[in-house]
Amino acid sequence: MIFNLKEPKSQKETLILIQYYVKINKRQCRISTKLKIHPDDWNFDLRMPKKRRGANGISLRWITNQLMDIYSRVNDIVKDYGDDLTISNLKKELGRDTNDHKIFADDIYDVYLEEKKNLSNVTLGTLKKYKSLKSKFDQYEDHINQRHKLTDLKIGFWNDFIKFLRQELNIHDNTLDGYINAFKTFLRWASKQGYEINESFRDVTIGRYESDQLALTFEDVKKLEDAELSGADERARDLFLVGIYSGQRFSDFSKISKDDLQDGFIIIRSKKTDTISYIPLTESLEKILIKYDWELPKISSQKFNKRIQMVCKKIGFTESFKRTSIKGTQKDVEVFQRWQIITSHTARRTFITLSKEKNLPDHLIMKVTGHRSLRSMHGYARFNKEALRDLTKGLFD
Repeated sequence: MIFNLKEPKSQKETLILIQYYVKINKRQCRISTKLKIHPDDWNFDLRMPKKRRGANGISLRWITNQLMDIYSRVNDIVKDYGDDLTISNLKKELGRDTNDHKIFADDIYDVYLEEKKNLSNVTLGTLKKYKSLKSKFDQYEDHINQRHKLTDLKIGFWNDFIKFLRQELNIHDNTLDGYINAFKTFLRWASKQGYEINESFRDVTIGRYESDQLALTFEDVKKLEDAELSGADERARDLFLVGIYSGQRFSDFSKISKDDLQDGFIIIRSKKTDTISYIPLTESLEKILIKYDWELPKISSQKFNKRIQMVCKKIGFTESFKRTSIKGTQKDVEVFQRWQIITSHTARRTFITLSKEKNLPDHLIMKVTGHRSLRSMHGYARFNKEALRDLTKGLFD
């Protein structure tokens, strides 16, 4: 038995065929393996895929393993039938087996992940999410002691997987929605690559909820600006204000330098998403940058979050703040004091919220923050209850 390509001179992927001489029929039969490969990746001497590196190499090794599995199964069929083997029997037995290839989802996901790593338009944040999903899927398979083929991902799997993420890993629905959508993206990719998949994933949905996230008010920002602080507290407060004035993530606003200044704008490329932000050099922002001679204090994000929380506690941000998290039908409600949930990301959320209160157009806010979609940017915006009360005062008088 040997393997051949259906169209060896094709300029695109072609089917790999089994070629076997059946004695009782006195002729060669050609049966599809249902596997495809580009002729450039085929070793015509060895009649096997070539050995390559990178994402393509992983895919080719997987095809090689499948062919070796088919080779073994053909030998088993020949032994079982002996001299009574016919072309019809061979096709029947192989057809039964090849429809059940051990196409394990985690193996194909490794190929997918390698391909994503080599794409220039995939952000570091997106890649991190794909890697995290792989880790969660591996944990699930370890938990139930079972590997899944692509065709195993039926509605029962989705119900159990989602239940595992909620109950065992304590993942709330907004985060869960991101993981499930990433999984769907992978399966659509697998389908385009010619892998057989179960289509039930298209009906799986996770309802998102509006998260209780904090943004500061103009009055809060004024309190921060006017607070008499010194030492590490002062440096943390100033760095936090830079985050508010710039609308950036900590990884970006903490590294602003004079080299980023062009024509009255601080222009930086996001470390997380590789997008470009255009930050107006406002008077408030420039005042702090000049204070430190454009060399902002160096501190890790973890230490910064703890320090700015202590600063906000000193200033008096001690009002109660209720946060609700949802996992399916379960609601977890926790009550904090406001200072306890303020982090570096609160600064970015504050910039977006206050910019919208000042009626700055969405497309200009996005130019500052570097967001690529309105949906993503709107997820950061919170409303000021006092502003809402003032605007609606006397509305029906």
